[in-house]
Amino acid sequence: MRLTALPAPDLLEFSLPEGHVCVIADEGTPAGAELARSLRARGWPVVTLRLPGAAPAPDNSESSMVSLGDWGEAPLVNHLAALERDFGPVGGFIHLQPAGDGEWFGAREKAGLKWLFLAAKHLKRPLNEAAQRGHSFFVTVTRLDGHLGLGQGSTFPAVNGGVMGLTKTLNLEWPQVFCRAVDVSPTLATEHVVEAIVAELHDPNRLIVESGWSEQGRCTLST
Repeated sequence: MRLTALPAPDLLEFSLPEGHVCVIADEGTPAGAELARSLRARGWPVVTLRLPGAAPAPDNSESSMVSLGDWGEAPLVNHLAALERDFGPVGGFIHLQPAGDGEWFGAREKAGLKWLFLAAKHLKRPLNEAAQRGHSFFVTVTRLDGHLGLGQGSTFPAVNGGVMGLTKTLNLEWPQVFCRAVDVSPTLATEHVVEAIVAELHDPNRLIVESGWSEQGRCTLST
């Protein structure tokens, strides 16, 4: 496998299916808060699902927030049911994987990856149903090195590579749902991270399943 440079994606204008909501799973990062504001500015209903141990919520947050007490499956199921009741079915899901502190198999990153598998299990129905009514998506964001783990001189939790593996698998199993794994460099400024995520959300090219963003631009893997 080798890295291949990509141009900036084209822009596919779309809206969430009527009555549906976009959920951002985040641990209280500045990028999560800015992403929620950016999507709300586009008229999307957005709910932030705060992962266990998340940083304190910013006082000026414009999105609705729901906090998870732990990584268990039962709280996830209960919160997703409450989200659907209070805000509508999930039509789009964005997961910001905990970045970690450089340990290869950090406990927090392992918990986040396991939780993401459980989230995919319980989002299968609403996302695939939403796809029948319009455009739905499952997008994951890691902060490995911006080069899908093939950069030089970066230290990141190896377990976070599983986030991309899951996303690529779902792309095969959920052909109607837009699935994309995005890796952004830890050195990218928050505004550029948000720009990258929004750009990937609106990419009409479904042949690309994973992309990396760094100061050198956008890339993907090829053989």
